[in-house]
Formats: sequence, C-alpha cells, structure tokens
Amino acid sequence: MSFILSLLFSTALAQNAVDPVCSPKKPAHFLIFETRDKNSKPIYQVGLCDSVPGYGPTKLRALSRRELADALVQSRAELWPEAAKFWNDNLGISLKQLEGANDDQHIADQRMVFPQGKNLEGVKRAAEWLRTKQGIASDTEQLEGDRSGEVLQDWFGAFESLCRVAGGRWIEKRDISVEGDLALDNQTTAERAEAAQDKVVCKCGGYAFSNPVDYRCDKSPGASRLFVETGSGASASSARSKGTRR
Repeated sequence: MSFILSLLFSTALAQNAVDPVCSPKKPAHFLIFETRDKNSKPIYQVGLCDSVPGYGPTKLRALSRRELADALVQSRAELWPEAAKFWNDNLGISLKQLEGANDDQHIADQRMVFPQGKNLEGVKRAAEWLRTKQGIASDTEQLEGDRSGEVLQDWFGAFESLCRVAGGRWIEKRDISVEGDLALDNQTTAERAEAAQDKVVCKCGGYAFSNPVDYRCDKSPGASRLFVETGSGASASSARSKGTRR
C-alpha cells in the first residue's frame, strides 16, 4: 500500500529517542518534510500534523482525495486556468486522481498521499492552499533533514488508528511469540511500518480501505454500500467546525 510515495526507508533505524516529527502540544499544522531520491537529491513532501482519535499525541498523516481536491479548487483563485497543471507538474497530483466515486470498488482504489515535488516553493504554495481551505491558523512548518524513518512510523500509527476509528479491520501480519501466558511482540514500530508498505493492512468488507478520512466503513445489515462519506473531509476541519478537538 503506497501511502508514502518515494519515501526511502532504511531498516537500520536508530532506536534511541528522537525529536518528534510534529510539534508537540501544537494545534493542527501542515508539515513539509524531506526525503531523497535514488540520486540523493531532496524531495519535499507535505502532510498534516494533527491529533488522531484513539492514538494520543499529534502525528503526521497523509492527505485524502477530498482534502486535495478542495485545495486544488482553492488554488484556482490564484492560478486559474493553470491550477491543474501546477498540481500535476509540481506535486504529482492529477485531476483523475482527485475525481470522486460513488461505488465501493472505486472508493477502495483511492489512496491517501503525501503530495511531493522537487520544487520546495511549489510545495510551500500547495501547503498554503491546504492550510487556508481547512481553516488552520498555525503556520506550516518545515522539518529539516531527511528523517524518513520517523516520518514512516508517524504515518503508520496514524493510519492504524484512523482505520480502526472509521470501522475498518486492521489485518497487519504480526510477528508474535508466546511464552507461557505472555504474547510477545517481536517487531519494533519501525519494523512494522516498513513491513506494511505496499500491502493492504486496512480493509472494509472484502475491499481495501485506504481512505479512512473521507469515508467510514458501514457493514451493518442491509447497507447499500460499504463506504459511507463522512461529514467533512478531515478530522482537523471537522473538529474546528464543531468547536472541539477520525
């Protein structure tokens, strides 16, 4: 399941405590972070730092189809009629990728992504449209240096929680050993995150559930569809509209 596009990840991650990827105790904010291509050239990606229900501290998550589509619409005020070209050329996001869907199969094919590009200024502009559309007051931050390992772990934890809260079934294969009455997890979070790449780890019925921000899983008897749209695209914007802090 390629939720982090072109994210280079080393299995030899440091296990020592590191600074958190997202600013702790800070309201929702967008974060630009750096990864590297095969030639060690920087690639800049943007995600949302926010608290995820059931997970606890603020974590970095990928962006949903609806969030990206809303931001593209926001950018049209400045770039029309070049908005679609800008998103495609600078962030690898196409109009086809942002099309809505009304059937379970096509919804299951939707992927949450970290928009990415080699042009830092282009990524910063996109982050501002995302921030404006979602009503986030905090400035976009930039994470210095390549910290792909920590970013991947943040994404993994956030996605697991979003999956479960939205009614999905988490089907990650775990390396567990049993000693007496104890079940021991033989994998670190880093190892689990790496193992989850390119695999379906969240499902709704018989489908992949790759967008638990725009949709919830409805397996109730008689339901006409498995995937039901949520009231708002993002947990952060939903919370702001309700005056509280998927």
